[in-house]
Amino acid sequence: MRLVKFSAAILALAMAQSAGAESLKLGGLYPALAADTSDIKSIVIDRFQGDVGEDVSIFLRQVLEQVEVDETPYFMISNSAAVRQPDAILTGFARTFRKTTKTTGTRKRCVARDDKGKCTEKKNVKVPCKTLSISFESEFRLMPAGGGQPIYRASKPDSYFDEACEGEGFSSNLITAEKRFVEKAVSEVRRDIAPEWREESISILESAKDMDGSSKNAFKSAVKLTKRDPQSACSIWTQLASRGVRHRSLSFNLGLCAEQAGDLSKAMNQYQATQEDFESKGRVKDAFKRVGDKRRALAEWQSRLQPKVAAQ
Repeated sequence: MRLVKFSAAILALAMAQSAGAESLKLGGLYPALAADTSDIKSIVIDRFQGDVGEDVSIFLRQVLEQVEVDETPYFMISNSAAVRQPDAILTGFARTFRKTTKTTGTRKRCVARDDKGKCTEKKNVKVPCKTLSISFESEFRLMPAGGGQPIYRASKPDSYFDEACEGEGFSSNLITAEKRFVEKAVSEVRRDIAPEWREESISILESAKDMDGSSKNAFKSAVKLTKRDPQSACSIWTQLASRGVRHRSLSFNLGLCAEQAGDLSKAMNQYQATQEDFESKGRVKDAFKRVGDKRRALAEWQSRLQPKVAAQ
């Protein structure tokens, strides 16, 4: 049996790491959630109807102007169609409804005091209260500038409920609730129509079952390095693979290493080598989905950068 040798410095560092380094941090561009929005480059933010419509219009512009890919603005945003011919117009409505209702509630109150006025007994008693309910209704429509059916259409309903009894105040006010409604709805629209850079920690496979002794020790040393020195961990796994070691955990982890480095084709090949393993099928399915999404986002971005060819 051929022994696999590794850098003494790397293995020493691995042994010094604490247990529990179980994931690699992956970053990547993910596509917009809504279909048919990847070709939209310029948007006019039209006036939104409703009592909080103006707030929505303002926040939409702020949020969409901040969307960037590779430090390049993703959208050209304006609030007047006269500025330039846009690809689409974003319009709709946003309104709130407020209702206060008298009710009763239970609160602990003092029911007995001594001769100095100090409370000696408290009980739960019925007290007058008020409930505040605020509902939020909205609709967002991304319309082709030349007219036609909406490219994107979504409603973003929300609600807030609070109760205040005698001697208490509501924990939030109308302005605070409205601000939260607007920010949440606009953030969701931004995610619907634009790509997003996302970082997440993905758990590695740690089982070294059926590996020979020296390979198993090296593999486990790399596992301990994962959190603090992922490059060294990936280096050890790469060395194992180059020496002919074949194992489902090794293939999957090398897929994560390739994905972390941005080599999505290599990552997919490594995950495919793991897909026959029953125990990790769910993990591999997630990896296929994740890499597929990243590939689509990159393809859409590259296509977006290409100049449009005028029709003959």
